Amino acid sequence: MHRIDFDKKREIAKHDRVVQLVDLMIETKQQLAKLNRFFASRLTRLAGPDQLPDPDIEAVTRSLKGSALRRLHNHPKVTVQSEHTDEFILTRVGDIVDAAELFTKRSKEHMYALRLSGKDRKSVTVIAPKEILKYLHQVLAGWKGKSWDEIKELPIAKDLATYRATEKQVITKARKLLRKVVSIQAKIDEMVYELYGLSDKEITIVEEQGQ
Repeated sequence: MHRIDFDKKREIAKHDRVVQLVDLMIETKQQLAKLNRFFASRLTRLAGPDQLPDPDIEAVTRSLKGSALRRLHNHPKVTVQSEHTDEFILTRVGDIVDAAELFTKRSKEHMYALRLSGKDRKSVTVIAPKEILKYLHQVLAGWKGKSWDEIKELPIAKDLATYRATEKQVITKARKLLRKVVSIQAKIDEMVYELYGLSDKEITIVEEQGQ
């Protein structure tokens, strides 16, 4: 280990700068960790912004506040067809298809249908615009065994624009923090190499071993 000569102001300054950078790294990773709930991967383990996965759509939707958020049972663009919702337990999520002409005529938007199959041959059909059904199809794939009382409370964004704006904010913040982590790490490495007096060849060896 390199021992700092605290009688030399230059070495003290370098030591203090490394400590500052390490503290900044810890703070930045703490901020990054707060975004973990939006992603399947732990962001603090990523090497950089290029490794950032797509955010979890349900997690982003659940983060919406106030008038930006609706529930499946009270979304103005969603209609539910079923006589057995009180006894419904989800077993299968069907494909998205064109809605019946009756429902299409009730809306200015082209509507689609998603059939949910349950135990004892019970079924629920959800009529809504395609972007809502795509969201439901993806989320409900992991909700098998859930009752209708649970499913009907599934959060849905008020509209696609609202969701996309929130998703963009999450992605932008995560990428910014990941870039910051990479930048801080590069500065720390540079100062440590200087403290140890490593040559370019030695630096290359160290970095190759660290990959």
